[in-house]
Amino acid sequence: MRMIKALIILFFVAGAGLMAAPAQAKDLPYSNFNFVVVIDGQRLGGFTEVSGLATENEVVEYREGSDSNQVIRKIPGVAKFSNITLKRGIISGNTDLWEWRQQVIDGDIAGARKNGSIIMYDKDMQPVAKWQFENGWPAKIVGPSQKSDGNDIAMEELTIAHEYIERVR
Repeated sequence: MRMIKALIILFFVAGAGLMAAPAQAKDLPYSNFNFVVVIDGQRLGGFTEVSGLATENEVVEYREGSDSNQVIRKIPGVAKFSNITLKRGIISGNTDLWEWRQQVIDGDIAGARKNGSIIMYDKDMQPVAKWQFENGWPAKIVGPSQKSDGNDIAMEELTIAHEYIERVR
């Protein structure tokens, strides 16, 4: 079973390079993952869970003064983009997420702002969807989340605030 998992991960890493940036051994988490994040052309890593790939508009309600039907009209207001939350198993020796977050803590907001992509893979490790975001920066990082008496994988979580996202594939 471990050999099969190792082969799947190896296949995934090789396939990810075709779509984004070259994979590195330090990117491999302790379990399977279905999302790869690429920041400014560099692979940030693989993740097991992604949420917040969302966009919406505020709804502005108004009534025209001359409208005899007394109907409230609704038009799109300001566009909003949800923060992206990424989760993965902690990777031994990999502090890339923490270093990126440290830029914000140190006040280098301009340096921390990055454009990036999130690529989703199917069970056969083929890319099936891709989202691109602009001006993202790490707003929060949490990890590990684990009990000392459990068998769960130690997880870390990164929240990326950004100004725009679109699905491109």
